Amino acid sequence: PLWGTVSFRMLFGAVWALGSAFLLVRLGVRLWRQRHVVGDSHPTMPTRLGKLYEDALRQLHCHKYGALLISDSAPTAMVIGFLSPDILFPSALESLTEKQQHYILCHELTHFLHHDMWIKLGLELVCCLLWWNPAAYVLRAGVGQLLELRCDACVCRDLGEVQVLDYSQTLLKAVHL
Repeated sequence: PLWGTVSFRMLFGAVWALGSAFLLVRLGVRLWRQRHVVGDSHPTMPTRLGKLYEDALRQLHCHKYGALLISDSAPTAMVIGFLSPDILFPSALESLTEKQQHYILCHELTHFLHHDMWIKLGLELVCCLLWWNPAAYVLRAGVGQLLELRCDACVCRDLGEVQVLDYSQTLLKAVHL
């Protein structure tokens, strides 16, 4: 015992439980804030971008999907949600060409088709439970990068060399807007 009836195991268990509970609550707040951004966005279906979205859905044979939403507060294009997710498309990306916007939409839809959001959620839960282990954070970062590379490879699979170069330039341009 360390102090009276408090043992090292009890102290360690309490610290672990408090750390895990704190990180789980923080994860829940982050997910809630992401969904809150959806409420501040507006749909695009009657526009040219909405038509590009419908074309990308058909091209990738994706039948179960949410809305494409324009957002002023999204830093980059992203998938929000798990079962029928929405795509948040930053208003800054509306200045891109149709082909570049199509590439970005295909990239985000590919994340959904490969269940990347579920994988990322699982990694976040691992980090919440193993918060004291630096290997959990290294794993999360590494898998996140691998998921992006896999997504890029899938989008580029049927593209020619010039189109792959255009896709790469589109990603760079989207990051710097």
